[in-house]
Amino acid sequence: SDVCSSDLYLIFWSGYVLTETLFIFLFTLAIWSLIKLRNLGTYPGAIISGGLLGLATLTRASIFGLVAFFAVWLIWPKPRQKVTSKRWPVFIVFIISYFFLLNIWGVYNLMAFKAYAFLPTEVGSVLYRGNNPISSLNVEVHGIDWSKLPIVKEKLQSMDGIQRNQYLRSL
Repeated sequence: SDVCSSDLYLIFWSGYVLTETLFIFLFTLAIWSLIKLRNLGTYPGAIISGGLLGLATLTRASIFGLVAFFAVWLIWPKPRQKVTSKRWPVFIVFIISYFFLLNIWGVYNLMAFKAYAFLPTEVGSVLYRGNNPISSLNVEVHGIDWSKLPIVKEKLQSMDGIQRNQYLRSL
């Protein structure tokens, strides 16, 4: 309670659902449901786990790579347990429900922007700024230091969100 009472974000913006809070909530629920899914192995659990992880991915796309880890973890047998073929259908339902939820966002992007992108359109920029040492060392107060990018500022700004996302993911 001390942290909540002294955190300015929680004081001044307490009426808003911040993406960080929503992501932590969804990701925690997804991990909890994945643990339950691994123990029980039910199809509704696989659908719920895939859906929660998909919602968490749409909130913060940087966890997209963790899905492979979670998928392998679901298939991998527990210690002193034999590999059974019962895990594979649950795994497939989990993967289908996860990508089904992401594809809903892709269909929205297709209808709104006439281009299919199943992750949020700024994920390339976020991944570039968060993982590129040149960018992370030379960030201006209000954004990217454009002189460090291998493309001129005007060309990058003239791209729409999906083109900019594809370009920045390719770096």
